[in-house]
Amino acid sequence: MNTKQKTKLSMYISVRDYLLKYLTILNVLPKFQLFFTALQNAIIQIQDSGEQQGVDKSGNTEGLKIAKKALIPIMADNARKLFAFAKLTKNYVLMREVSISESDMKHMDHTELRNTAQVIYGRAQTNLADLTTYGITEATQTAYQMAITNFNDSKSKPRLGTTETSLATQQLLEHFKNGDDALNDLDTVIEIVRLSQPNFYIGYNSVRKLMKSGGVSLSIKGMVTDMISGKGLKGAKLTFTMEGAEKTSILKKSAQKGGIAIRNATQGTYSVIVELPGYKTKTITISVVSGQLSKFKVALEKA
Repeated sequence: MNTKQKTKLSMYISVRDYLLKYLTILNVLPKFQLFFTALQNAIIQIQDSGEQQGVDKSGNTEGLKIAKKALIPIMADNARKLFAFAKLTKNYVLMREVSISESDMKHMDHTELRNTAQVIYGRAQTNLADLTTYGITEATQTAYQMAITNFNDSKSKPRLGTTETSLATQQLLEHFKNGDDALNDLDTVIEIVRLSQPNFYIGYNSVRKLMKSGGVSLSIKGMVTDMISGKGLKGAKLTFTMEGAEKTSILKKSAQKGGIAIRNATQGTYSVIVELPGYKTKTITISVVSGQLSKFKVALEKA
C-alpha cells in the first residue's frame, strides 16, 4: 500500500472502532448493519490484500498480526452481545462460554484464538433467530466468519510472485472502492441522528474528516503575487492568527512561485498578515471549514 492508502485505511479503522461504541444508537437505523458490515468487510479485505501485496522474505508474521488485530474487535463485540443475551435469558452455560475479555483474546496463541472465535460464532448461529435486537445478524455473522477465515489463512501464506502481487494491487483498489461506498452510505444513514445525537454526530465527523477529503488533509491553499505583474512572489512571510485562539500563530513563507499550503488547520476565522521586503504589508481574513479546502489570493503593492 502507498502512503495515501495507508492513511485511508487508518481512517476506516478509526470510523469502525468509533461506531462500535455506539451500536445501541445505530442498530435501529435503516440498513445501518448492512453498510457497517460492508465497511468491516472492506477493512479485512484491504488488510489481506495489502499483506499479500507487500509479502517478502520476512515471512508471514506481519500478516498474522494484521489478521489477528482485525479479528479480535469483531470477536470481542460478538462475545459481549452473546453475554448480554445469555444473562437476560438466564442461559448460564452460554454465559460461561462467552465470558471472555478482549484482553484475554489478545494473549491467546493462534490455535486457542481460532478455536475460541469459532465457538463464539457457533453459539451465535445456534441462537441467531433471537439475536437480531442484540446486533447479531446473518450479515454480521458473514463478516465475522470472513475475519476468522482470514486469520486462519494468514498462518500459511507463501511468498507471492510478480503476477500475484499485481493482482493483489488491483484487488486493493477494488476493496478501497467498496470501503468508500460503505462510508458514503453510512454518512447518509447517520444524518438521521444529527439532531437527536449531536455529541455522537460531532465525534463521527471528527474521525471521518480525512476520509471526506479523499485522504487529503490540506486545509488552506493560497497565492501571493505582485499587484502589477501578477507574478508569484517567493519568500513572503504569512502570519495566520485564528480569532479568539490562544495558540501560537501559524507562520509560513511563500514558495518559488508564490504558493502557500497548510495542512490540518483548525476550523475557524483567521487574520492573515502578509509581509515582504520592498512591498506594503497587507492583512486579509479567511475562513476555514472542517473537511473543506479554503483558497485565497493576495496581491502586494510595491512600497
